Amino acid sequence: MKKRNESLDVCRGILICLVVIGHIIPYKTWIYSFHIPAFFFISGMLINEEKYMATSLPAFVKKKFLSLIVPYLFFEFLGAVENLIISGFTLSVLKSSVINTLSVHCNVGADWFLPTLFFAELFYFLCVKYKLFCKVIFRVLISVSMLSVVFLIPSVIQINYIIVDVLRVLLAFAFLNIGRLFSVFIDKIPKRINILCLVSAYVVNLIICFVNSKVEMWDCEFGNPVLYLLAAVSGFVFVYGISKMISSKFISNIGINSIIIMGTHQLILRVFDTMKISSLFSELFLYYFVEIIAVFIVEVIIVWFINRYLYFLVGKKKNECR
Repeated sequence: MKKRNESLDVCRGILICLVVIGHIIPYKTWIYSFHIPAFFFISGMLINEEKYMATSLPAFVKKKFLSLIVPYLFFEFLGAVENLIISGFTLSVLKSSVINTLSVHCNVGADWFLPTLFFAELFYFLCVKYKLFCKVIFRVLISVSMLSVVFLIPSVIQINYIIVDVLRVLLAFAFLNIGRLFSVFIDKIPKRINILCLVSAYVVNLIICFVNSKVEMWDCEFGNPVLYLLAAVSGFVFVYGISKMISSKFISNIGINSIIIMGTHQLILRVFDTMKISSLFSELFLYYFVEIIAVFIVEVIIVWFINRYLYFLVGKKKNECR
């Protein structure tokens, strides 16, 4: 059995912490410049093309449906229940919740990542299976074509939920390819050069954040497309470089349970907002700090409960729960 790459687990742990923090604090330009693309890069790094070739299409779809779509539907169900509790048990709220789920506009904001990854990986699988990646140039041309469509469409037509869904998948597909490229060379960089790359990546990312302002993959808000890609790559290189320098079971376990945290933390935040806890604090900075700590305390309980009783709804097997 192939050993887990603990650096990637730590990287996911850091990234999901940044996702949570980015949904709490107003100063999120740096976080949004790379946090979601980085998850797609990691997924690309974990792709085993030889295994893809040995897997049938029905088997692949079944596996990915159980590990991505079932968790998406589970979190969306929880979001719909919360909508009904907070907004009232009415037909209009129920209808809105169902439409949000089916259109991937989502009752739980962050879980759009799951169906997007499902379709991007399916597209990638088909390209591998039918040998569209038989030459590197084809891989590059397909990815560049996807990126061109993604960055061009919002500037020429008014986009709706369905178009946004398609654009996200195409962009995620390109990010999977970039991640796959990372997997070939990123762990072969000597340690001395790795530190230089880490510092350089951070500086590049920080500069781009000031120039390109706020971006967000959720609604296809990219600013300058070239700067967006550079920020996403440099931000990931920085965080992954940090991850390789850290050996932490705690952060690694956060990464292993990142899907659960991604799908539930906004439910917790909505409860806090409904309770108007912020009114108890005179200093917003203190409130943000307390809210971040409180979310992770609640997440410990949620992660434990789901891993113990509902692991099959988040794409896990019993022996994979931690």
